[in-house]
Amino acid sequence: MPTPDSTGVQGSRLDDAAAKDLLRDYAATLGGWFWETDAELRYTYFSPSVFDITGVTAEWHYGKTREDIGIPDSMAPEAWQAHLECLRRREPFSDFVFQRRAPDGVRWMRTSGIPVFGGCGQFQGYRGTASVITAEVEAQRRNDSLINAIENFSEMFALWGPNDRLVVCNQRFREINAKFASGCQPGVLFEEHIRMAMAVGMYPDAAGREEDWIQRRLLRHRAPGAPFEMQRQDGRWILLTEQRLPDGSTTTISTDITERKRAERALAAQNDILQAALTTIPDGVQVLDNDLNLVAWNERLFEVAELDKDAILGAGDPGKALRHALTERGEFGSVDVPATTEVEDAASHAPTPSQQEQQLTNGKWIERRVRPIASGGSLTVYRDIDESKRLYERLEFLATTDALTEVANRRSFLDRAEAEFDRAKRYGRNISILMIDVDHFKAVNDSHGHAIGDDALRRVAAVCSAALRDSDVLGRVGGEEFGALLPEAGAETAHLVAERLRASVAGQTIETKTGSLNVTISVGVTTASEARGDLEAIIAEADEALYRAKQDGRNRVVHFAGSDMGIR
Repeated sequence: MPTPDSTGVQGSRLDDAAAKDLLRDYAATLGGWFWETDAELRYTYFSPSVFDITGVTAEWHYGKTREDIGIPDSMAPEAWQAHLECLRRREPFSDFVFQRRAPDGVRWMRTSGIPVFGGCGQFQGYRGTASVITAEVEAQRRNDSLINAIENFSEMFALWGPNDRLVVCNQRFREINAKFASGCQPGVLFEEHIRMAMAVGMYPDAAGREEDWIQRRLLRHRAPGAPFEMQRQDGRWILLTEQRLPDGSTTTISTDITERKRAERALAAQNDILQAALTTIPDGVQVLDNDLNLVAWNERLFEVAELDKDAILGAGDPGKALRHALTERGEFGSVDVPATTEVEDAASHAPTPSQQEQQLTNGKWIERRVRPIASGGSLTVYRDIDESKRLYERLEFLATTDALTEVANRRSFLDRAEAEFDRAKRYGRNISILMIDVDHFKAVNDSHGHAIGDDALRRVAAVCSAALRDSDVLGRVGGEEFGALLPEAGAETAHLVAERLRASVAGQTIETKTGSLNVTISVGVTTASEARGDLEAIIAEADEALYRAKQDGRNRVVHFAGSDMGIR
């Protein structure tokens, strides 16, 4: 076999079966395939393993160049041009990553190649290997999404690798440790981080016993247990929760509990030790003995569970009265109060550690933790998680909704469109896309101001939302541009919906300080019967139809010329 040198490969072009078998086996061993091009960079050979891996025959590639099958839009233009220049200079390249569009769809590829020269030094083409790395690229994208989520996490977060070096931390973590920024750099050892914090006085309670404090902290970090509290130099109290992951990494989540600590100190001064411990906990607590008598509780128990404290504590058996009240309210599902209470009593007699989230009949969310007591009985903690649940729902809404128009934002719309398109393709259903643009929107802003322009966008979004079907999805995909996804809608249905949207918007009047304002929209429509093609191409068709609608005079609906129904 020819040997590569600094200028490429001299010798044969793999025209014998034995050499090709060897190269095919070599590429297959690497989980990829072998390829060759001619001097015009057209593919002339692919090892058969390309079909085994991608389902696309080797012959499909023949005669094509990488520019023919690659998608330059998937990478920076400068990177693509740099690769083309490398090929024109007849230089080797390695680990070039690009997207290939073929009958198997769009996939990410990694390829390496070396130039081949004849005996007289004439350039004969390239040969190399390639493999599919779609899963790797998608994994990296998921990782990037996770990093972004961590960065925006409301708590202070840090991840320490199996070697105890910092892998990643978020902005909140960097802010609280701003006095020693170098201790928040990836790669710093946890012990180095702690010692840097100690050096700037971050742990006032360690004064006079610094080394002992550090060693205890390291032991707790290496064998995480229950969450623990720590006071900082600035007076803030932090609740640290550490957890060892299966791969040996450790997560540290720090919660600012300063306000809660202040409340605890104020209450502790007014009660005895037990009462102070109970009343300072922000959760509801009940303690039952072996006979299911309610022997300890706090005010939060009745607040979190939303029970009548006086009625329960005034009963002859408060523990039974509490369980009866929850059962009667339907918190355990069954309306058979005696039978359900009996079941709950039996479970309370033999408690096992448990933790569950539960939505009360009034819609409020609580977390219920049960722990048996060594001496008998059980401790149950009720935590109000309603706010965190609502916050999560609000954050999810903000992450998927356009702030101005309160319809789906661009990312959410495209995610929904991708999912619906995949579903339509899987079941052979129709799907239609409308691209909607507010006509002469710049003139609206210039003549009436951006506030009126914003109001116009909100009105258009509201009118379109009302005119769409319940199954349709409306999203704002640009400044004055919207997209509508119509699952299981053929061309005729899409046309009717588009005309309804256009007419509804045209019939609206916006009152301004300078008089009445009417806006119109142009709509581009395309329909994919049985979800033909791919979503990107379908959206491009709708965009092209929208462009024609605006060219033809605006305030009209135009179908893509090559769609399944040639409505103009």
